[in-house]
Amino acid sequence: MDPRTLVLGLGSPLMADDAAGIEVIELLRQKAVPPEVTVRDGGTGGWGLVAEMEDYQRVILVDSARMGARPGDWRRFTLEEASLLSEDQPSLSLHGAGLDGALQLAEALGVMPSELVIYGIEPAEVRWDRPMSGEVRTALPAVAEAVLAEVTGKATYSG
Repeated sequence: MDPRTLVLGLGSPLMADDAAGIEVIELLRQKAVPPEVTVRDGGTGGWGLVAEMEDYQRVILVDSARMGARPGDWRRFTLEEASLLSEDQPSLSLHGAGLDGALQLAEALGVMPSELVIYGIEPAEVRWDRPMSGEVRTALPAVAEAVLAEVTGKATYSG
């Protein structure tokens, strides 16, 4: 198991389903996460992600993501699968160019972790001062369990 793992939840608690990533972090804080794993609320990400990721070999990002799926559906992506660094592809993250730009900067500076995984959760609504949708709230425990399985080496999928 990689000794330096960061699980970073992204989002804004003020924008309905955009809070999904940070809500997963709150669920993980209630679980037995291995001591070599850091679990952190990353806010809305952006350029600050570069500094957050710098000292970690593996980073797991959890965020709301427009994937064209049903609200509450979630998926695990590697960076390559998400094509976040490709100028041809739209961003999956609701944080748009901030996340893409931060990952491009981390790669250019040579501080990109050797493994980057993204858990994307399809939002129903992202508007100011709205509660989280029922579909997304219902999905959060399963996402937290999948992330926990990944950091404890008990994941049932391959790469």
